[in-house]
Amino acid sequence: MNDIQPSALLEEQHQQLDRNMEQLLAGQGDLELLQTDLRRHLYIEEALLFPLVNSRRLAMPLGIMRAEHGQMWDLLAVLDETTDTAARRRVCQQLFELFAQHNPKEEDVIYPAIDDYHANDHQPGSLLDDINEAELPDGWVCEARRRS
Repeated sequence: MNDIQPSALLEEQHQQLDRNMEQLLAGQGDLELLQTDLRRHLYIEEALLFPLVNSRRLAMPLGIMRAEHGQMWDLLAVLDETTDTAARRRVCQQLFELFAQHNPKEEDVIYPAIDDYHANDHQPGSLLDDINEAELPDGWVCEARRRS
């Protein structure tokens, strides 16, 4: 049986995004990769995982996560429009600081609920497969920005 938890995959995505942002802040890294990976990560959470753990108990934390995803989405849009290197670094710094606040809350509150769902799933491994195989659909926008 596979002992990998969904939280481990998602936390690894957080760590990879952090590393890419750190490299960009140091004048290296791949901006396009960061944007692609972050958008895919937000999609995985919002489209695949949050609906599985949507409950009264998690309504407020999920709302906060979605709102912060909207802030990330806005910063990604600024990065899309900005060509100035110094300005891009400032936006990456804002994104990095937002991640530093966002990720621990998500990892401490939302991810354990996802792991609980996974532990009780009658199709072991299917959630892990969904996370690993997810592809960002063309035109997908995070929930917080679909409403505005």
